[in-house]
Amino acid sequence: MNRPTSHVKTTLPALTAPLGKWSLEKSLTRTLVMAVVVLIIVSAASIYILLAFIVDAGQVQHTHQVIEQAQTTLTKMIDVETGARGYVIVGTDPYLEPYQRGRASVMQDVARLRELVADNPRQQSAVKSIQALIERRLVVAEELIELRTTKGFAAAQTKMEGGAGLRLMDQLREASHQFIDTENVLLSTREREATSQAYRAVAGLGVLVTLVAVMILFVGRYVRAEVGLREQSRRLVESLNAELAQRAAALAAKNDDLKGFAYTVSHDLKAPLRGISGYAQELERRHKEGLSERAQFCISQIITASKNLDRLIEDLLTYSRLEAETPTLSEVNLTDLVQSILRDRSHTLTELGVEVSVQLPPLVLLTWERGLHQVLTNLIDNAIKYSRAAKPPRLNITAETLAEGVRVSVADNGIGFDMKYHDRIFGLFNRLVRASEFEGTGAGLAIVKKLLDKLGGSIRAESEPGAGATFFVDLPAATAAATPATLEPTS
Repeated sequence: MNRPTSHVKTTLPALTAPLGKWSLEKSLTRTLVMAVVVLIIVSAASIYILLAFIVDAGQVQHTHQVIEQAQTTLTKMIDVETGARGYVIVGTDPYLEPYQRGRASVMQDVARLRELVADNPRQQSAVKSIQALIERRLVVAEELIELRTTKGFAAAQTKMEGGAGLRLMDQLREASHQFIDTENVLLSTREREATSQAYRAVAGLGVLVTLVAVMILFVGRYVRAEVGLREQSRRLVESLNAELAQRAAALAAKNDDLKGFAYTVSHDLKAPLRGISGYAQELERRHKEGLSERAQFCISQIITASKNLDRLIEDLLTYSRLEAETPTLSEVNLTDLVQSILRDRSHTLTELGVEVSVQLPPLVLLTWERGLHQVLTNLIDNAIKYSRAAKPPRLNITAETLAEGVRVSVADNGIGFDMKYHDRIFGLFNRLVRASEFEGTGAGLAIVKKLLDKLGGSIRAESEPGAGATFFVDLPAATAAATPATLEPTS
């Protein structure tokens, strides 16, 4: 049997007579389905590469911190040695100042260095050796100072000429330089990996933009053939080509700035998505009458998928911006902050019948207001979302002062989770529920943890399936009044 023939020419963007209805609908459906699948696959691959780049960039920064800490520790020991020798020679207290400063903090620096290389057994061993040499050198320095103080210059000089302190210092320098050399080798490896991920992300973005352009072009071509809008088709293709050329030029310029690469990639993914969503909505709004039910369903799926991916990218943008943002400290009234968040959600709370209990002492925190606002907003929104099926939903917000700061807790009676997934829920885009059950991208708690890291705080949770969840936020350095202010539960 002869198949219906198509009268579409091979050159773009010109179109001739409309296709046969059966051929057009079949081609349109196949094109839409394939486009959605390819878009999802390539978008997922691009995001995966971007996340890998963020991880590699973090490792490079971490290695720089290790090298800087090792150099700081060695510098303080040189100050200790200089101060001790100066005191032995001159015998006056001002020469002890560098010695006393270095001695007071050098072991803290060693502990920080050990913490930074906790994931590297070889460097952990090197830190132990450095610590042992520092402890021995401090003992020798103390003995020299004691001799100079009690028995005079001659006795201290005799001890110093024995060379024990000099030998220990030489060994310490050698051990520190070997430690730093090892980190420099690791730094070079990690920088190469980060650069490689950057190039792959650029290539992935180029593929994504190209596929988006092709998908828009073909969807527009088939629909325009159906409704006979040849002139509109020509203008649309020209507009798309100009837009894509501008986008390519903007991307080429932004790719020169590797430091802001994560933000750049995420930002430029949003514009093609707006194009997909916009054109799909235009098809649904203006040309719905000429499409089959299957074609209408596919267009609806494109719109939904575009919105979901847009939210995913927006969360990724928020997460990547946090890396470069510097917290600004100010005095924040905790009660006012929580009440402001709840007022913004009063309609939702009333609609769902949520019983809200807020019990907060009158605390004024010296903290980053925007960061703390985002932390509490995400936790409160999660509590409302995951408890909406409870009868009735309950939200409890409390706070208490601790020796080291303030602990704020947000509890709900929602679906809860298994504690074996505790660490996983704070990872980027990790979800324990299906997207069809609860909306979201899985980035909310990762953003919370990143914000608290910048605030010098921490977060943990307690939960069990079906019994709700409680999240505990520990914040440093607060000034608090003595008497708690209790607010009556509301619903």
